Amino acid sequence: MDRVRDFKRQLIILFMREFSWGWEYTKKLVGEMPIGDLNELADELSFQRSLDAYERRQNTAAIMATIINMTYRGKGAKRASAKDMAGAPPRRSGEKAQKTLREAAEDIGIRIPEGGTE
Repeated sequence: MDRVRDFKRQLIILFMREFSWGWEYTKKLVGEMPIGDLNELADELSFQRSLDAYERRQNTAAIMATIINMTYRGKGAKRASAKDMAGAPPRRSGEKAQKTLREAAEDIGIRIPEGGTE
């Protein structure tokens, strides 16, 4: 039972930091919620924070790609894109990644010419 109490204490601090709630209000709210609901709420909060971080990464990657593409313009040089640098967007736990049209086509043996899906 100490693990549940520790988990609730951690969630109280997390919610206080995230939402600027007071100690008594947060303690009462967390104390009344079932542990399953608290876990789902914490998972969603974590996912939302990772979306915010991904958006910042995407913005920085777009600037970096622009600088790289302007600086290195050699013939045949592959153009840098923000998607290459920022990585994949975050997913909720248990959620499958969506495949691009090119990936889905390759899975069934169809070859799409370069530039055909962009």
